[in-house]
Amino acid sequence: MSSKSSSKSSRTRQGYLFEKEIERSLGLWGWRYWFKIPDARTMKGFKLPSAPQVPADFCGIDENKKFCLLECKQVSKPSLPYDRVKEHQVENLFLANNSGGIGYLCVNFNNRLRGHRRIDRTFLLNSRRWDEYKLSHPERKSMPIAAFELLGEELYLIRRGGKRYWLRRFKNGKQT
Repeated sequence: MSSKSSSKSSRTRQGYLFEKEIERSLGLWGWRYWFKIPDARTMKGFKLPSAPQVPADFCGIDENKKFCLLECKQVSKPSLPYDRVKEHQVENLFLANNSGGIGYLCVNFNNRLRGHRRIDRTFLLNSRRWDEYKLSHPERKSMPIAAFELLGEELYLIRRGGKRYWLRRFKNGKQT
């Protein structure tokens, strides 16, 4: 196995674990209903050509009875490359926003796989802010963690019973 495919499978595994953490956390965010959209079918590790593109990782109804689409990304560097969010995912998040719902990017910056200073931070970003940032910074190829700090909402990690949960912040006793 080449180092390129090894790093991709490791990235895929980390992304899968992050999606599981988010799935456990959605009920704690106050979402009334959510559904993990199954990934495209594979056969012996290869995507089937007829498999439809998946619009996002999760869909659901939040505490305000709004439809939400959530796309999760896990990166091991302090920035999210633009090309990691596929065009069809951006389009579906945009459709959610323009249909009275909300499209979110949920990004985990985690360098467990590297020898750098440890980072394990997660941000929730409205996809409109993602689009605005990309349009206002055409010279860049990625969105740095500093931009997520400014434009997004940081989620907070708690551990219970050996499991990790990402929580939204609280205002007046309620999550925001």
